[in-house]
Amino acid sequence: MEENIVNEIRIERLSRVHGFRAVAVWINRLMVRLGKYLYDHDYLSEIAETDALTGLFNRNFFERWGEVISSQAKRSGASLAIVMVDIDNLKVTNDSDGHLAGDKMIKVVAKEFLSKARKSDVVIRLGGDEFLLLLWKCSYENAVVLMDKHLTCIEKKGYVFSYGVAMREDKKRIADVLDLADERMYEMKVRNKKKKRGRV
Repeated sequence: MEENIVNEIRIERLSRVHGFRAVAVWINRLMVRLGKYLYDHDYLSEIAETDALTGLFNRNFFERWGEVISSQAKRSGASLAIVMVDIDNLKVTNDSDGHLAGDKMIKVVAKEFLSKARKSDVVIRLGGDEFLLLLWKCSYENAVVLMDKHLTCIEKKGYVFSYGVAMREDKKRIADVLDLADERMYEMKVRNKKKKRGRV
């Protein structure tokens, strides 16, 4: 009964837009079938785990799969470098040049990370100016070299980011590894601010 009421409400709303009830009924049936198809093929969870702006995985993905990835690395004995990234001055850009300029900055950084990502790497936009990289079979030293390459490319485009690397082996819980990477990222952000003040 409740489903029929929902359908009637949808049809009524569609009728107002399209003018014909028959068209509204057809569109509603199509929407219901599409929804069922997406649900049956697990596309809804894929949509829910994808960042709309960049096409990267999002925070929902990490919350669902982060511990699984970490456990797989532990079981296989593979090193797993976890990198926290924060774009410097995104808020300043949003406030001074508008959110379209800020969105462009985010997309440029995302594209740079993807350009050098291996199939085993996972690039996630946590939200706002924060990114997370999970680098499979990557040592701490190699992760730093990779991130410095990313940073050099991004600086050529007029942007800057701060990052911190921690290894899954550093802590037992992935949440603690994230905290360590976040601390190291913040330390770099402080250094970047000092450098900028020194140039002024």
